Amino acid sequence: MQRLAIPTQFAFNYVHRYPYDGPPLLPVEIAGTDAFGILQGETIDTYAKLDTGASGCVFPADFARRMRINLAAGELVPVEDFHGDSQSLPEVPIMLRICGEWMMTKAVFDWRLDKNAEPIIGREGVFPRFGFALFHQDGLLFASHEEMSGTAALWSLNG
Repeated sequence: MQRLAIPTQFAFNYVHRYPYDGPPLLPVEIAGTDAFGILQGETIDTYAKLDTGASGCVFPADFARRMRINLAAGELVPVEDFHGDSQSLPEVPIMLRICGEWMMTKAVFDWRLDKNAEPIIGREGVFPRFGFALFHQDGLLFASHEEMSGTAALWSLNG
């Protein structure tokens, strides 16, 4: 298989180092909002796994309680875990801060994740707004909230 290298230049305004032997973890802050987008409850600083295989964001159910999010008001969406088991869980709007930038997105809060589980940042609502590059062998994650190229929002540069 022949690889073609195309010289490209990207300007990333954020870099984070994570342990090489683990998944790419990104520090994030999440907050619950009311119907008008006003923050409510506790904000939570945590590390979340950047997961290109996940369609959406998933956090432990305990986070919703701490942020005073009314899960009963969420829209039920099917969520499949890594074992292939599917369950309908409420998806609700949240505020998510990545690389110092707040954004509105949606997330589910899964009771199957305990409080110590790594939350997941999936593609929908996040990847179109950020550019990411992973140098996994060095444990480096680069991110930018600047407009990238309009093409794919994730580049895995792990040869």
